[in-house]
Amino acid sequence: MFKGTYLSFCDLKLNAGLLLGILACFLSGMGCAADSGSPISAKATGFDYLPYYKPRTAIDLKGRLFSIQISDKRNEFASLECADIKASNDTEFAGEAGITYFKDYLVKMIEESSGQSSDGEGENIQIELEVFCPRIYGFGFRRVYGLVQFSVKMKHLQKRYCFHLADGNPDSPLRMTSVSWTRTGAMRRMLAGAATKAIQALLTDLEQMQQKE
Repeated sequence: MFKGTYLSFCDLKLNAGLLLGILACFLSGMGCAADSGSPISAKATGFDYLPYYKPRTAIDLKGRLFSIQISDKRNEFASLECADIKASNDTEFAGEAGITYFKDYLVKMIEESSGQSSDGEGENIQIELEVFCPRIYGFGFRRVYGLVQFSVKMKHLQKRYCFHLADGNPDSPLRMTSVSWTRTGAMRRMLAGAATKAIQALLTDLEQMQQKE
């Protein structure tokens, strides 16, 4: 459990009151799920709590230094390229807050992968952030999604990365076996889970590129 936010069925007796609470949770779209991974950090500028998860597989960037520039293109994209899911720019991650969180996430994952980052030195990575938001879909039984899409422009890499992740899916930080009493907490974790998968795909490409050099 994280800071009392998540209640596991394993720790609770199922009774009439709990069942009514779970039913209300599903009907109100509060994001019924449990965290299945431990974040490597939990703070970000402008937020009280944001999770950062480690890469799912080991990546070795061998100390490479990257200079990261990110531009915000989210107003130009109404949906994901890889799925028929509409994006939303009306979340707490709209504007500079989302850019800051995404960049912090990228930097943390580079560092977790034995790499380094800089604002002016190293290999230049230009990123256009196109979709970065959580969404809740469904009626009655609602699911929380994390949506991430960005394009990368480097000397030897031009590629778009697009991922959507729903609670309960493989690699999701939220399982369907427990209850999250806060919609905000569930949405933050699912966005973090999708960001982990998308950024890990980019770092894997960078690792494979260096192996060919």
